[in-house]
This record gives sequence, structure tokens and C-alpha cells, in this order.
Amino acid sequence: NARAAAAAAALGGLGLDGGDGDGDGGDEKTYAGLPEEVMKVALQHLPKWTKQPDHSRTAWLNKSIDCFWPGLDTAASQCIRDSVEPMLRTMMPSFVNWIGFEKITLGPTPLVVGGAKTHGSNSEDAMLELEIAWTSGVDVILSAYVFGVRIPIRLHDVQLKTTVRLDFNPLVDELPCLGAVDVSLLDELALLDFGLTIPPGIDLMALPGVHQLVKHVVRGSLKTMTYPEKMSCPIMTNSGHEPRATGMIKLTARGGKNFEKMVGYKKGMFGGEQYVVQVSTRERRKIRLSRKHGNDPVWGELNYFLAHEDTVLAVVLYDKGMRVVGRCECALGPLVTEDAAGESRLLCLPIEPPEAYECEPPKRRQPDPDAKDPAADWQAIKTEFELATQTHAMKAAELRSKTLVRALKGDENEMRDVPTLQCELEYVSFRSPEFGSFRTAFAGVNRATPKGILTVYVDRASSATDENNRVLRPVATCSVAGQSYTTAAPKMMTSTPRWGETFLFFNVSVEEKLTVTLSGAEAKSSKRGGEFMGEFTVPVREIAMDHEVYDGYELKGLKNNGQVFCRLKFTFMQG
Repeated sequence: NARAAAAAAALGGLGLDGGDGDGDGGDEKTYAGLPEEVMKVALQHLPKWTKQPDHSRTAWLNKSIDCFWPGLDTAASQCIRDSVEPMLRTMMPSFVNWIGFEKITLGPTPLVVGGAKTHGSNSEDAMLELEIAWTSGVDVILSAYVFGVRIPIRLHDVQLKTTVRLDFNPLVDELPCLGAVDVSLLDELALLDFGLTIPPGIDLMALPGVHQLVKHVVRGSLKTMTYPEKMSCPIMTNSGHEPRATGMIKLTARGGKNFEKMVGYKKGMFGGEQYVVQVSTRERRKIRLSRKHGNDPVWGELNYFLAHEDTVLAVVLYDKGMRVVGRCECALGPLVTEDAAGESRLLCLPIEPPEAYECEPPKRRQPDPDAKDPAADWQAIKTEFELATQTHAMKAAELRSKTLVRALKGDENEMRDVPTLQCELEYVSFRSPEFGSFRTAFAGVNRATPKGILTVYVDRASSATDENNRVLRPVATCSVAGQSYTTAAPKMMTSTPRWGETFLFFNVSVEEKLTVTLSGAEAKSSKRGGEFMGEFTVPVREIAMDHEVYDGYELKGLKNNGQVFCRLKFTFMQG
């Protein structure tokens, strides 16, 4: 019949037909001659890539799994033993003398991926669906000694088929670039069967009602992993996320003193230099203050930074050649507590030579090839590395705490010959419904209007010229909610600048509008300096509705057909 012919064709295309493929029929065995019921079962077990065009073949992946399966077997067995045995022993009743695994193995047969499907996603995650089929040689023996009598139970011959969704989230810009993976089952197990026996070879699954009961319990326990539920497995520390902020700090950089003392460390350079100061509380957001000339520069610049109890304020001093000539790392723990919220503190941050904070992190020693017990040697290496890492972290924390004490004390005699950065710091807690002192800064904004943090990534521009089609050195100025940031100027004149800079705007109402203005960045002596090159506006409400947008925005005000490409993201803040 037609179904049998289709099955025969499909199986034949997979190289599974029973004949020699000459199509003569005759006495040769072909799948077309099998009963229809058999063909129905065969069709059900075909991999998805043979039936659904959006699934790809995964022969390369199956070969890879086959290669690392022995190592995965050993690692998974040890992980199960280490995690399950302590839990069982805490629940062990008094009449049980001992309970544990006598044997754990996944067997020699690896699982098979029948097809893979990828989903289009945004810049923060990547989603992959895998059809998993596994006819395993799993063999697990769990034994308990009750009044000195050994009672084993054996799990073996597990068979299953299901579809697993892997959501790699978030994607970060640091190796290995995958913060974590969320694992979930898209539906109930299409196939689940296994053997469960006790001595002397009694098959518990053959007892009336036991098979259905056990499968019901197993399927019920897997509901915690059935989509939309998921199991998150971190790949990077803290799943690649920055630590959760408890508030923000308003940092006003007043000025610096004695910068020539620090530059003097660099091969006899002397005063009158141009300096750049970089301030940050997180690795992925670093703010550079305006370039200043002189040894005692003055800024008066206000910036906002996210903070939590373990926040470290890092200040880096560069000379005009952008070489690091000084550094300061200050622990802010006591200043970012609920009790300290709303208080303004004056800090006199001492700038030390960069070597003072460049402590080499510990490294694992190589295993001894002549060790009598390699497993014990590996365990010793792990213990030594953990202790060295803890010691390194304690030394860094102690140094940063001492810096905070010096910064708060601000002893003029001690700081007389030390380069310093004077700044004013105020902590604003997110738990405050009015966000502390921001009530006065944003008094004109309706309190019922939702607010949040707007992240603006200014990527690049095209056809960026002035009204006379002259090529300049364009800079982009982003303004919203009374806050404004400007990108660095390109080194050369260009109509296709690339900035790649990120700016954060805090306490932004959804009723606000983001304005991005392009202008020339020529010298003040030039008549072309600061010329208008177009601008565009984006309602924050539109960004909040889409959560994240990456688009090219047409510049208005000039007929140069210029565009600026930006990634805009809005995150709501809750008090």
C-alpha cells in the first residue's frame, strides 16, 4: 500500500532497506512487504530530519558524542554519586546501617541526536532544539544494609525518546561567551521504559500495576523540567551576569592633585601633561572623564554607577599616550548600605603605581607524572588551587579596604606627596520608593509614570556629512531625562565613523524621548568645529515595548541621507 511504499522509500533513503536496491522485487526481502502495522511503528521512529525540513542532520554531533561518551560516563556517574548519596543518607531511618551506590554506569551506548532545530533569537540568547533517542546500557545498583542484611535494587536498560530545548542565555562578550544554558523538555517523554529488579532476579516492572505506577511517578517528577519550566546550568561564574545591584551611586569627580608625582614614575616625564581618568564599578561599563591639562585638573563631572555590597570603585589614570600610569581600587561596602543611603561622602582616592594592584592570580600546578596515586594528586592540586585563590582574594580585599580607610580619612600630611582624585559619593537605594535624593532631581516628573534604565549602544554611522557634504570627524551626543553623553571623536575625518560606545541613563520615564545629535568635532580654531550634521529622536515608550531594538535611524535636519545605527534597551526599575 501507499504507506508501506512511503516507509520503504524513507527507510531506503536512509540506507536501511533490506534488498539490494535494484527495484526488481522478486524473492528479495524488501520493507515494502512488511505488514502495515510494522511500517507505522517504523515511521514513528524515523528521525525528525527525515520528516520536518526545519530540522538538520546531526551526524557530526553524534560522532562527537560517541568520542567523549566514556569521559561523560565517568563524570556523570561521579556527579550522581556525590549529589544523591548524601541526600539518601540524611533521610536514612535508624534501622538502615548503610545506603549507597555499588555501581553506576551509563553503559557503552551513547545517546543519539535525531535532528537539530535552531530558533531565531535576539542578541542575548541562542536557542537549540534536539531530538534525543537513547537505547542505553544503563546499569545502576543501589544497596541498603538493613539490620546487616544487604538489599540491592538494580536499574537497567533505560530507553527514552524526547525533545530537549537548550537555551544559551545570556550571551556575553567574554570567553567562553556562554553564560549559562537552560534545559527544558518540550513535551512529555514520547518513549520511556526501563528494567527494575531485585534478587533473586525478580522483575518489579512485571508486577501488576507497578509498571504504570513507576512511569507515572517518573513523568510527574520530570514536570519540573517540562517547558516552560527549566533547569539552569551555569557555565560562567554567576551565569555570566554582573552581580545584582542594590542601588546606584552618584559620583561627582571634583578634581585631582599631584598628578605629576605619578607621571614621574614613567621615565622622568614631568608636569604639564594631558591626563585621562577612567572610573568604573563594573567591568562592562567604564566611564572616562574629560581630558584635562595640568597637574591639578578640575572636572566637576557627575556620573551614575550601579552598586552592591561588594562593589569596588576602580580609578585608572592614563597619560596622553593612553599608558596606564596609576590605579586605585577602593572597596565601597560600608558606603552602599541602607543606613548610608542619602549621605554624601567626600573621598580622597590615592592613586598608586599600577603594580600595587597587579597581583598575579594563582595558577594550577601541573600533575606529577610519576605520582603513585594520580587521583590523589589531582585532588591535592584542586585543594591547593582553592586555598591559593582564597588567599589571593583576601589580600586584594584587604588592600581595597585599607584604600577606603585612607580615602575617608583624607589626611593632608599623608596625602601631601601622593596623587589623589577628590570626589563626592552618594548612595541611592533601589528599595526607596522615591529613590532617595532623586526626588529633587526629577521633581517635575509624574510619579505614576514607569521609569527604568535606558542603555544606548552607539555603533556606527553612514553618509555622515554636513549640509555642504563635507566630511568631518563626527561625534554623537545622546540626551534623555536631563542626562547627556558624547562619543569620542574619530582620529581621522570620515563619513562612516565607528564608535562602539555604550551609555547608561538612569531614572528614565517612558514618556521621555531619546535625542541623538551628530556634530563635527574639529578644533575650536577651525570654522568647521561643532557643525550640525543631523539628529533623530526615539520615544522611550517604543523602546520599552520592544525591550531591545537594533536599527538604523535616519538623520533629520539635513538632506545627506545619513543614518546612525544604535542598539537601544530599556529595563524597568522597581522600588
